[in-house]
Amino acid sequence: MDKLTGDEREFYIDQQATRIGSLSKEIDTEFAIEEQQEEEQELKLQLMQNGAEIHDGCRR
Repeated sequence: MDKLTGDEREFYIDQQATRIGSLSKEIDTEFAIEEQQEEEQELKLQLMQNGAEIHDGCRR
């Protein structure tokens, strides 16, 4: 990269920055999806536990 002219150098730097930005966006999206799935699982578990408590309360 030392032999590149100023314009060429800027072009490659811009390309790298764009790629890094795209990767960052992909990682952020994957993380958000994982977080949402974990929250949904926790909510389902809570609902199941609450349903079991209500069901047990009806038996008494």
